[in-house]
Amino acid sequence: MSNRTPLTGCLPGFGRHRGYPPRYGWLRKVYDALRQDPTALRRPDATVVLGVGKSMVPSMAFWSQAFGLAARNGQDLVPTNRAHWLLDEETGPTPTSNSTPVSGCCTGGW
Repeated sequence: MSNRTPLTGCLPGFGRHRGYPPRYGWLRKVYDALRQDPTALRRPDATVVLGVGKSMVPSMAFWSQAFGLAARNGQDLVPTNRAHWLLDEETGPTPTSNSTPVSGCCTGGW
C-alpha cells in the first residue's frame, strides 16, 4: 500500500466545470487549439475558435486538465505528454499498433 497522501498536487475547487459534463469533441477541440496557441482559451475570440458558448470555455479548460490532457504553464494551458500520446494523429497510437503509453502518463499515478 502506498503512503502517498490522497489528492496530492490537486487544486481543490468546486464547480469549476460550470455545471457542464465533458462533451463529445471538447478534448480534441482544446488539444487542437492549444497546439496552435497556448493562449487560445484566454483569447476574446475563444468561443469562435472552439465553437461553443462563453460559459463553456472555462469548463473545457477544467475538463482538459481533469483528464490530464492540459497543464498550466503560467496563465496558459499546454498539452501534456498524455494528450500528445492520445490525440496526435501522426505520433499517437493507432487501433492496430502495439504502442505503449508515455512513461508515467497513463498508469495509476494520475
